[in-house]
Amino acid sequence: MRLLGISAENFLSFNKFEWSALDPALNIIAGPNGVGKTNLFRAVRAVSDVLSYDFDSRHIWRGASRCGTNSGSFRISLDLELDGAWEREFLCAFVGAALWDQLSELQDRPPAQRGFSAVDMERLREFARTASRPDNMSWLFRGRLGVEYEPDDNWRLWYESLPGEERRFRWNLEGFGGGGISTVEDTSGSYSLSVMLANLSDDQWAALVDYLRGSAGSSPDLDVHRNLEQTSVRIDLQVQRPPGTLLPAAHREFERLGGLRLEAQRRYDGRFVLQLIVRRDLVFTDNIRTMPSFKFQLGELKTSAPLDLSDGHNLALLLFRLKNGAKHELERYKNIGEMFKRLTGREFDVGLSDQAEVRNTNGENDQTISLNLRVSNGPCGIPIEFSGAGVAELLFLGTIMEGTDNRAILLDEPALNLHPTSQAAVLKEIAARAQNQFIVITHSPMMVPADAISNVSRFALTDEGTIRSALDPSEWDTRDLATIQKEFRGSINVASLLFSNAVIFGEGETESGALPVWFEKEYGQPLERDSVAIHWVGGDEGFETYLRLARSFGIRWAVVCDSKVICYPTPGRFKNIALQMKKAGISGIADLAGFDRLDFAERRMLLAKHGVFTLAQSAQDEIEALPVIRENQQEAEREVGHSKARRGRYIAEKCDCPQEVATLFKQLCGHLGISCRVARPATGDLLPSGESGPEWFHLG
Repeated sequence: MRLLGISAENFLSFNKFEWSALDPALNIIAGPNGVGKTNLFRAVRAVSDVLSYDFDSRHIWRGASRCGTNSGSFRISLDLELDGAWEREFLCAFVGAALWDQLSELQDRPPAQRGFSAVDMERLREFARTASRPDNMSWLFRGRLGVEYEPDDNWRLWYESLPGEERRFRWNLEGFGGGGISTVEDTSGSYSLSVMLANLSDDQWAALVDYLRGSAGSSPDLDVHRNLEQTSVRIDLQVQRPPGTLLPAAHREFERLGGLRLEAQRRYDGRFVLQLIVRRDLVFTDNIRTMPSFKFQLGELKTSAPLDLSDGHNLALLLFRLKNGAKHELERYKNIGEMFKRLTGREFDVGLSDQAEVRNTNGENDQTISLNLRVSNGPCGIPIEFSGAGVAELLFLGTIMEGTDNRAILLDEPALNLHPTSQAAVLKEIAARAQNQFIVITHSPMMVPADAISNVSRFALTDEGTIRSALDPSEWDTRDLATIQKEFRGSINVASLLFSNAVIFGEGETESGALPVWFEKEYGQPLERDSVAIHWVGGDEGFETYLRLARSFGIRWAVVCDSKVICYPTPGRFKNIALQMKKAGISGIADLAGFDRLDFAERRMLLAKHGVFTLAQSAQDEIEALPVIRENQQEAEREVGHSKARRGRYIAEKCDCPQEVATLFKQLCGHLGISCRVARPATGDLLPSGESGPEWFHLG
């Protein structure tokens, strides 16, 4: 299974959210806390839960509308591709068994009522088997699985063709027992193959009978989609257990692939089939793990029923089943052990403990079995619960990742409790498993792949709800893309920008050292409280790449620069900040020729409207010209060396925030929307407008 797209309307933090082109292998989701990243996984889980026949699983989502009450409606859809062999074979086995059931209606009819003999029926069923082969049912392998909730517990559930697909269909799944499949949304009645055959003309019927008996004639057209197109009705595909002890081959295949036993008097419909596919091949993890449970009923150890591994609770039980299961399950168990050893250098083992409890319930023994899950630690093993949270997390991740192919795996915070080296190793393991699709939510810059930066999405929260931004490689030339990838590889601080609410770009190291310290002195709180980063761009012409990065990922930004970055003439050797903004795609300063004719004060005022600020009062000023910097430079160099950043920090820690810098902070806070209370009254004002700011302000 691959998730091709996800959309959510009026669900939790989403207003109208659409992600239409997920990467088939790797998708990394970054962003600050509380912006709705995990809500994306909740949307996917809601669709899975509504597919379930368990009322409680569906019921919990009634209050998930954006207004947060049961009175609101919402809509979620998942665009899917069933690309795994098992998914396709299981879906086709269901269709084949359902067609067999429909054709069985014809066997007991007399010839006068257009019935068939047993020999004729076998030929006809062969055509039905042909009709349900994967190459004839491929139009069902890509579709949109949708859920809609309306107040008073009204649900709609459907699976339909993707927009633009040539072969259209809609499969209504709501209601216990499911609906039917058609090529139009509104249908006038039910449809079955027996109805189709009964409506043949006399000549068509005669040709069909002749064909079935080996004479001349035309084979029946059992193309399900083509027959649906020729009617305005739906086909109700359902499977039942036929009478008798020996099941037909079609039903045995359905049982085998589904890992189930058909029950008498029960109908198995499309909703049941899609639920099984989603439960098997859509894998979730929660962002809060629990310690594995070790006590289980004996029956839980023997059954092969799917397990929910999302929070790690069933980890020991799954590993025990794999170790004692069929050959392919034992192979998976060994592969998990190999990955765990690569990640930790250790081994693990699971087995029965010597503790057991036997209780009599309704006259039967109900035996509770305890498991041991131990991790090697030198010459001996220790229980997993005493091995450390990081070790347990790596075993959990290895079990999730090392499974069957063609799964969509949603990992929420896989870097939980892991040190940076382990985080990088986990990302490497994920990237090596292209046979599965990974969607990863992270707050760790170590989980941001520098060589696949276009696979990274950044989520942010606005008044319009959660939004997604991503780098579009088509908007970057090869050289610029290589440059930003080099920056990501060179410093973890670059990836950290994706997790900030806003970033202040500076071209000087002195600013990067001094400004954070002075900000905390001025406002009694660090910039980090509002998740604002200060990042040195590496020089006068380093703004373009980072401004382009901020624009691509929807990061609010401001620039602090010296006068020379403002004053470089456009046709000269260096690029001034206005030209760098234009090349980065920042709108607002389009008339560069007009900009070059402005004097310094006019440029400064214009740039301030677009987020570019400076401490300079003339075309020759730099931050080092501030009296507090100039007067303490020599002392700072003696104490901390030649690094400008360390000298700037030393001076800021020693001296109070200058009035000029305090005014700069007001401008930055206003532009970036930071709420601040001045810790001490600031006098003087260098705002271009000449108006002083209030002590308490929030301009976001």
